[in-house]
Amino acid sequence: MKFRNITYFDYMLFLSVICLTVIGILFIYSSGINSDGVSVSNEYIKQIVWGITGVALLIVITMLDYRRFADRMFFLYIGIIAVLVYTLIFGRYVNGAKSWIGIGELGIQPSEFSKLFLFYFLPTI
Repeated sequence: MKFRNITYFDYMLFLSVICLTVIGILFIYSSGINSDGVSVSNEYIKQIVWGITGVALLIVITMLDYRRFADRMFFLYIGIIAVLVYTLIFGRYVNGAKSWIGIGELGIQPSEFSKLFLFYFLPTI
């Protein structure tokens, strides 16, 4: 797997993502505190874990050279369309939306991944 040079890394975008993630976690933390100043929710801890995971994935994906996948992008895009059709037919309802694929308690929304595939597919056509 070939990685791009670190000089192409967009530090302002990275700083913006970090700032927005921290602000979001602070909002979630503040919404879990009652008027006496006692924390009644630990949802912010889960958000911290997801934030760290997301930032780590951002760094890895930013370093990948996406042009290496250009010749396979059509097939990857067809694959994600097939997953979206599968979700439409066999998806699980969560909060009134049939947009999840899940096994037990774990679930994913394929539409979130399809945004990335669309972003990489469009320049190849």
